[in-house]
Amino acid sequence: MTEVLRGDFETRSGVDLPKRGVHIYASDPSTDVWCFAYSFDDEPVDIWVKGEDIPDRVRNHIEGGGIFKAWNASFELAIWNYIMVTRYGWPVLKIEQCRCSMAAAGAMSLPLGLDKAAKALSLDIKKDAVGYKLMLRMSRPRKVTDVGEVIWWTDPERLKRLYYYCKQDVEVERSVDKKTRALKDSEQEIWELDQKINNRGVPVDMDSVVAAIRWCAKERDRLNDKMFEITEGRVRGCEDIIGLRKFSGFNSVAKSEIDKHIATAEGDILEAIQLRRDYAKTSTKKLEAFERGTMPDDRMKGIFQFYGAPSTGRWAGRRVQPQNFPRPTCSQEEIERRIEERDMGSLQGVADCLRGMIAAPKGQELICADFSSIEARVLPWMAGQEDVLEVFKNGGDLYKHAATGIYNVDYDNVTKDQRQIGKVAVLALGYGGSKGAFNSMAEGYGVEMNAKQVEGIVSSYRQANDKIVAWWFALERGAIKAMRHKGKKINVGQTVFRHTKGHLWLKLPSGRLMCFPRARVENVTKPWGTSLGIIYVGENNYSRKVEKLNTYGGKLAENIVQAIARDLLAEAMLRIEAAGYEICAHIHDEVVAIKPEGGSLKEFETLMAEQPVWAKGLPLGAEGWVGRRYRK
Repeated sequence: MTEVLRGDFETRSGVDLPKRGVHIYASDPSTDVWCFAYSFDDEPVDIWVKGEDIPDRVRNHIEGGGIFKAWNASFELAIWNYIMVTRYGWPVLKIEQCRCSMAAAGAMSLPLGLDKAAKALSLDIKKDAVGYKLMLRMSRPRKVTDVGEVIWWTDPERLKRLYYYCKQDVEVERSVDKKTRALKDSEQEIWELDQKINNRGVPVDMDSVVAAIRWCAKERDRLNDKMFEITEGRVRGCEDIIGLRKFSGFNSVAKSEIDKHIATAEGDILEAIQLRRDYAKTSTKKLEAFERGTMPDDRMKGIFQFYGAPSTGRWAGRRVQPQNFPRPTCSQEEIERRIEERDMGSLQGVADCLRGMIAAPKGQELICADFSSIEARVLPWMAGQEDVLEVFKNGGDLYKHAATGIYNVDYDNVTKDQRQIGKVAVLALGYGGSKGAFNSMAEGYGVEMNAKQVEGIVSSYRQANDKIVAWWFALERGAIKAMRHKGKKINVGQTVFRHTKGHLWLKLPSGRLMCFPRARVENVTKPWGTSLGIIYVGENNYSRKVEKLNTYGGKLAENIVQAIARDLLAEAMLRIEAAGYEICAHIHDEVVAIKPEGGSLKEFETLMAEQPVWAKGLPLGAEGWVGRRYRK
């Protein structure tokens, strides 16, 4: 058995790590290492402290290509190569030598925080809470003098306590690691690609970012001056909430109340309220996140979180999150004109131009391809809803097809309004959603219908998509059956459930395993009454607490479909990278790369949409574009 080195650094810096990211943090001159706790396999944890030589055994292990394991290996890798190599002469640590225990925990749907993962697994060992608070204090300067001299915490007792905390973290990491499964070789390959992409970074047009920030500042000044003018100085500016409340007579001028006030206000009060609304739109938070998180080489690094969505394995964004950029309201040509001319044009124009701040270096181009309606294809494929699959295979319109089932009309006779209803139904009802889900989705698309009409649409959708509905219930029955017959494999279509070692496992067509930690069957209160439900332990997305969660057939279907979409994206990324396209970003179901000499959009789309051997019968499609600036 190959020996494994496990380690954890404690560091200090004048850089705000969460806001600026590990690459800026690790490369900053103010950043240094307090200590390095480490162990080989199950041996006692040892400690290296600043000022000592690297232990011979550690050096020999890394130079010999040995495996290094850490909880958040991305952080340790950056600290090792940015600081330990350049300042202390340690050997270079390669990506392929690293194994990430946090990624392995994420693959089991465990929280990505070490203490929460230990709690979810019900382990007796815990992080050192007192040491954690001390670490937070010692990781930042104790004091910065008037002349800029940084004073650190260096008293022996605090250092001793910090070393203990660091060693305890390694102990907890090791305990959690023993209760999780190592990533499969295929997932390890994807993790390594993820590190390369994060280290490569997203290219940013920083000149344009800075220009946009300055434009917003001028616009804020203009709005403040206008507010002062129309209120004759009674409201000093758009942020003078007390003054605006007195001037307007409204008890609240909060963002949530603005539109209501605009509907009733008149004259100068109306104009003042509108100015307050417009001012709120001048937020430069995303632009400032660009500025904070971009390195001197004009790259944002480390913004993609592997297994950021533990239930499905999808990536999440950190700091600047392109996934959450608002959709532009104008053409790409107009966006590029605004950016090049350094004039956002309007407050909305700033939001419109955010995507365009991601741009290839001058003289180069981005190349991008996006899966076409990937979830809408995977869902009927998994459920065996052949009529829907045929729509994609024949190049038809899915939303028109959905409308035929809802309105009992021929495909060619579907109206524009009926197609819109079909679209809402497809997006809202595919995972067990009912009237509430439909109404929520309909509101976003400007669709208004009464309760009886919505009820009829839900019923018609389910009748027309009977295989999908049957799949929801089959998944729930299969999961419950697996938990009642521990160790037995329960097949549900192309998936397999099995309950073993205290967890419910679900094998996807790709071979990857989804996990529901500490799953069991309990009575659960549902809108229609109390019945058996599936309970497991995880991190609540809202409270961020580790607690009992529940799932059901429709939710299982959604998780599976999104997990398969993730697997398709991951395999496409491997193919694209191997073909010589350097991936710099992946957003939802699309891949963005720097276009190499000789590369083509046709080749890129083909690589994206290539059908894996495990996805026989799944109709895949991809569409893309080539240009300097990122677009949608």
